[in-house]
Amino acid sequence: MKSMFTQYKLLTVLILLVLPQGLMAQANNSSKANAVNTNVETIELASRQLEVQSSYVGHLSPLERVVIRSEAEGSIEQVHRDQGQDVSTDDVLVNISTERLALELKLSEANYKLAESEYKTEKLLFERAVSTASKVDSYRTARDVKQISLEVAKLNFDKSKVKSPMTGVIKSRMVEVGSFVNKGQNLFEIMDISQVLAMINIPEKEIKDIIPGKTVKVRIDAIPGVVFEGKVNTVGLEADLNNRSFPAEIIINNDERRLLPGMMARVEMITYAAPNQIIIPRHAVLERENNRIVFVEKNGTSVERPVVLGTVVKDEVQVLSGLQNGENLIVTGHHFLADRDSIKVVNHTNQKN
Repeated sequence: MKSMFTQYKLLTVLILLVLPQGLMAQANNSSKANAVNTNVETIELASRQLEVQSSYVGHLSPLERVVIRSEAEGSIEQVHRDQGQDVSTDDVLVNISTERLALELKLSEANYKLAESEYKTEKLLFERAVSTASKVDSYRTARDVKQISLEVAKLNFDKSKVKSPMTGVIKSRMVEVGSFVNKGQNLFEIMDISQVLAMINIPEKEIKDIIPGKTVKVRIDAIPGVVFEGKVNTVGLEADLNNRSFPAEIIINNDERRLLPGMMARVEMITYAAPNQIIIPRHAVLERENNRIVFVEKNGTSVERPVVLGTVVKDEVQVLSGLQNGENLIVTGHHFLADRDSIKVVNHTNQKN
């Protein structure tokens, strides 16, 4: 009886020892059967050009601007152009005492002709020994004085017809018919807006990348959705000591006259470019204690790669080392991965060159 009880106890102990191992093995097998690969999204890397773009805010100015001032004093007889009207080179804008000066010109012409005639008569008499050399010299001098007076009268008459020195548009007219003007008084302001200038300031750290002739993009706040093409026209040779920036002008064609002086302009230009670079989304990079890493997909597993980063451009970053053209970079789901994890690619795209 005692022997049977002992055997029963031994059997019970064996059962207790074997049962947990069986349960654990069953649990492990069940876990492996039910394991799910991490879902990820990947992109196939393609080398492309790295472009660093800078933006500058400025305003538009006319290509050329001139204020016309009176060179003579007198009354305004006629005004031929008004604000907003087009003008061409040598168009008459206004007449200042032209009628009076025209009469003075006729008088000077008559006086000169008389002096010329008297001089010729006296010279003929001298040749016939009827007159003296001193009289001939006197008449010659009188003729020369009348000739100078005639030239002055012509000049004053021409100045009375104020002409446009350039082709453009009248910005403002400052005189009225019948008003009296003095020498140096402002008459008109003319602008050439067939092309306009975007006036911007370039920080001294970027000035080395700005050269005349460089093509840029220009956006105008008043004309949303339209991108204009411009070129660097001039770059200042001296920095503003207050903000350490250099003035620059961007020239833009304005055949349709949509661009007006004073409008706010935003100039965008590429200040640095490098071909054949690996550029990846910034969010694909994970920070580690001593380095930065990314994950690439290889044969259904994740492979950890340390990377060295370069220039950041918006939401992307240049990779100097650690990745190769054609590799599949994991861009979604990588936060939950470790090296050599099993993964399932649910979406794959190719990078654009």
